[in-house]
Amino acid sequence: MSLLDDVKRRLVSILQEDGRISLVELGKQLSMTHVGVRKHLIKLTNKGLVKVQALLNIDLLRLNFAMLMIEGDVPENIKTCPRLVLIGKGREKTILMIYAEDDSTLKCVVERIRSRIGRDVVEIRLTGIEKPKYMYIPLATRCGESAPCGDTCERCMFRMVCLRCPATAHYRGPL
Repeated sequence: MSLLDDVKRRLVSILQEDGRISLVELGKQLSMTHVGVRKHLIKLTNKGLVKVQALLNIDLLRLNFAMLMIEGDVPENIKTCPRLVLIGKGREKTILMIYAEDDSTLKCVVERIRSRIGRDVVEIRLTGIEKPKYMYIPLATRCGESAPCGDTCERCMFRMVCLRCPATAHYRGPL
């Protein structure tokens, strides 16, 4: 049995276009009552198949992205980086996707990760992401002087060109 039958698949598809659509409007598009739509939505969320959350427009924020490929596992202190968007694990290699608000900050973040990993890091700069227009970007709470990975922005060699870690009080970017 499929976790997403035809009705649930159409429901999710509509919500992916507009997550703020009303249950009544969803019902109209799905030819069912808003109560029926609500029941389907509750089932999807209770099963953990759907999560309602805010996504950011990466074009409006003018975010830059890079994919980093490393041998083996990712150190725990890298996993806490607020600029880390995703980790993809293969058999021997791991891919990290990171973001920054400008090119110089992206370069600084890549170099900090390289220095922490201590082995070869293959970097691929992404000049644009065709899809999705909106993306989950972790918004860090400003937590003080040190970044979650343990770095201190004020002592970093890139502090003059980098917008700093979004999880510190020293962050100078738009997020």
